[in-house]
Amino acid sequence: MVLASCHQSDDVVANLKEEAGVDVPPPPPIEDAAPPRPDVTIEPDASPPTIDREVPPPPPDVAEDTFVPPPPVDAMQPPPKCEAAGPILSIRRINGDNSEACAGQLAAHIFTHALCACGDLNLAALLSTGSFDSSAADNSSVNAGAAVGIAGEYPSARSNIGGSLTVAGTSRQPTVAGGLDVQGDLRLAGGATFFSQLSVKRDTWIVSPIGYWGVVNIGRNLHTAPGAYLTGLGPPPIVQGDQIAMAFTVEDPCGCAERLDVAEMERLGAAAPTDNAARSIEPTLLSDVSAPIKLDLPCGRFRFDSIGGAGAIQLTISGRTAIFVDGNVNLTDSFQLAIAPGVNAELDWFIRGNLSISIGAKVGDLGHPSATRIYVGGTENTDIVLSSGHIGANIYAPTTNVNLAATGMLGSIYAKNLSVLGGAFVRYDRAILNQGVKCQQPLFCDKCHTCNGGTACMGSTCKDCIEDSDCCAPLVCEKGSCQPLLFR
Repeated sequence: MVLASCHQSDDVVANLKEEAGVDVPPPPPIEDAAPPRPDVTIEPDASPPTIDREVPPPPPDVAEDTFVPPPPVDAMQPPPKCEAAGPILSIRRINGDNSEACAGQLAAHIFTHALCACGDLNLAALLSTGSFDSSAADNSSVNAGAAVGIAGEYPSARSNIGGSLTVAGTSRQPTVAGGLDVQGDLRLAGGATFFSQLSVKRDTWIVSPIGYWGVVNIGRNLHTAPGAYLTGLGPPPIVQGDQIAMAFTVEDPCGCAERLDVAEMERLGAAAPTDNAARSIEPTLLSDVSAPIKLDLPCGRFRFDSIGGAGAIQLTISGRTAIFVDGNVNLTDSFQLAIAPGVNAELDWFIRGNLSISIGAKVGDLGHPSATRIYVGGTENTDIVLSSGHIGANIYAPTTNVNLAATGMLGSIYAKNLSVLGGAFVRYDRAILNQGVKCQQPLFCDKCHTCNGGTACMGSTCKDCIEDSDCCAPLVCEKGSCQPLLFR
């Protein structure tokens, strides 16, 4: 069903380029392999879009005069109180941990990977990841800094991982026929056999025997746990650093045992005081919409019963905004979520129910994906299908399966099981790691959930890092700051 949404004549990458000027760089070549041709054309390296913050957001896809504006503000009501650092959230985790933090701090610690799966990663064709920094003067795309973490099992299809790859599952031993290229570190808990090239830019850690028939090239050190080794019929592995025998384990890279309880966070957020009354916005306003509606949400906190309907919905976010939805969200072809330029607008969207996204829906800013964060409670018997081609957002859905079509996306995904169909790309926006800079630095910290601005938790205090182990993977220590692993 997902593949049926795209046709051979569709140029999905061109659609993204037309939308925001983002070119997708080609993955590094894998020699001695005959991979299947992906359904997308990956263009040469180029810079992501330069955002003119003075230009108004794009017009909706329907006639402007058909939209019904929101009710006027009651002059007797005080304006929403805008937290300078963004909304403060009540954070709940399934392991019972409770805390509070500003929304940017939460996003910086949750979305550290381009892709993370608490279950398995399933590939039907080529997967390519890369990254860019939408907040930097040099915002060009690179084949690095876009890590992939899998708590379950890794598939047998070809992959170009523009960052580090960690696979914690041990129940399957995949046979990888198409080759694997990792522009970072590789950590494997289970065994595998590679029939084509295995190329790792930096260090490799293996806990089980690894077989190979093609070329193996490790750019730095090979770490082997007791009983682990490389064996094969190809030429001897090329290890450009040291071979180090040591005891270690490969931990779940996605922190699934302490994942967020999104449904409970939405319930608490919706029960707290909101700014609906100050803006004369009824919680039912976006439920079963039949006529087109345009709604501008400024800074503040807003609650809705549900979102969806046959009518076109255009939401424009013009401040640091949080949305709490008690039920389901159905984004139809005529839905459009825009982030207003020039006002430091950001959205943290909490959905207690399920999320569905149609092919024509436009979600977030393709030039600034880090500004849109969507957290989905969901149920285990539903899937989120991402086939729009107009998604610039970070989606956190730890109890839901996510299917990514050949259109690819800009941003990141955290899912239960993740399936990639038709040869997809993901371009991670590294700017999300700096969203906590505006939040207050805590007096005391734990390992990975509290320090802001690239600092590391050392001795219960946030400090500049000294070595990679001070940072929380996949981040590494770069000039005293925990940052994505980049090679330029």
